[in-house]
Amino acid sequence: MVILQNIINNVPMNDSGIDYCELSIAFLTILHAIALLISAVTFIKWFRRAYYNLDTQIETRFEDVWCVWSWFAPIINIFRPYQIMKELYVETNELLVEDIGTYTPSNTAYVILWWILWVVTLVVGNISYEWEAKAQTAEHILMSTQLDIFSTALWICLSILTIKVIGDYAKMEQLLYQMNIKAEEN
Repeated sequence: MVILQNIINNVPMNDSGIDYCELSIAFLTILHAIALLISAVTFIKWFRRAYYNLDTQIETRFEDVWCVWSWFAPIINIFRPYQIMKELYVETNELLVEDIGTYTPSNTAYVILWWILWVVTLVVGNISYEWEAKAQTAEHILMSTQLDIFSTALWICLSILTIKVIGDYAKMEQLLYQMNIKAEEN
């Protein structure tokens, strides 16, 4: 951003500083893409397996294959992953409340917040990408960069919230597993 501010303010710049900046951005972009791909694959594998596990306990609304395809199918990807995650939470909570009378259900508010943040992050990311592609002046590139930084901050918040949602569900799933072990012993 300093380089862009210098260009806007007509401060002389040498080519090596600009080249270094471009190389750094390219490296970070590749690193971000790799991290995103690994995270997405890992999350979708977990999501499908958690839903499959729930399907062994009750009849779920969807086939577990939708845990994968719902992220990629146009229109459906706006609501189906949320429906599946909410079903994971609600149905597992109900199973635990039925078996453990003193069980306090996990809060589904995090699931709603997770989904809203997911949608907002995607929208902001798409806007940032479009601005970057159309930027012609240093001022526009600076605005695009600032929007990209905001988008990255949203991704970080989303990642933290996703870890929270998965962690909360993992605790419920562990209780469900223990409940099933006790039922098999009796």
